Amino acid sequence: MRQAADAIYPHVAEQMACNAYGSAEVMIGEWFNNLCTLLSLWEPDTKEMEEQSDNLVRRGFLWMPRSIACMKEFYARRDRYPRIEDFMPQLIAFLDHTAEHFEEVLLEYEKSLPRIVSVFPAVGSDISGCTEIVITFSETMNGSYGFSGTGSDDPNVHPLFLIDDFEKAVVWSPDRRQATLKLDPSKARKNTTYGIQLHTRGFQSARHYSLNDAGKNLLFHTGR
Repeated sequence: MRQAADAIYPHVAEQMACNAYGSAEVMIGEWFNNLCTLLSLWEPDTKEMEEQSDNLVRRGFLWMPRSIACMKEFYARRDRYPRIEDFMPQLIAFLDHTAEHFEEVLLEYEKSLPRIVSVFPAVGSDISGCTEIVITFSETMNGSYGFSGTGSDDPNVHPLFLIDDFEKAVVWSPDRRQATLKLDPSKARKNTTYGIQLHTRGFQSARHYSLNDAGKNLLFHTGR
C-alpha cells in the first residue's frame, strides 16, 4: 500500500494537513480504519454511512466512495473471503489501480461540488434600479452563505450594494436551489462597476460540499 499512498498523498496533502494527517503513511492508516468503521454502518444505517462517507470525502479521502464499493464485495463474498486478511490482496490491487488513475477520482470529486447555473440579472449587465439578484444552483443547498470582497483586484470595483441587515441580505427559495441577494439601490452610484465574491465554504450543498470556484465572482455595472 505504501507506493499507492505515496502517489495519492500529494493530491490531497492540503486537506489532510488540516486534519493533522501529515504523511502518506498516516493517511492510509486512517483511510483503512475509517473504511472499516463505515462498513459496520452499512446494513443497520445506510443513510448514516453515506453521510459519514461524504464527511470523509470533504476531509480529503476523495476515493472513499470507490473504497466502499470495493469493500462491499468482501461482505458479499464471505464464502470466498472469510477474513479481512483473505481480501487484502484485492483491496491492495484496488488501491494501486486508484492511485494510478487518480485523475478520475479528482474529476468525480469536482462533479460533486455544487455550481452556479444561472444569475439574474446576468453577470456583467446593468443593475441600475435593481432590488435583488437571483442566483440558481445546480443542486439543493444547505441555506448558509458568506461573501469575500468584490471578487476583483481592480480598486475601481466597488462592493455590491447589499442591504445593511446582513441576516436578511440573502433569502433562500423553499427548495434552497435559489439564493436572492437583496440590494439597496439608493446606495448605487452611476457609471460604476460593482462586484461580490461568493465564499465557497459559505455556500454549501445539502451534502455540505463547498461551492465550485467557477463563477463565484459576480461583476455588474450601473448606467450613466
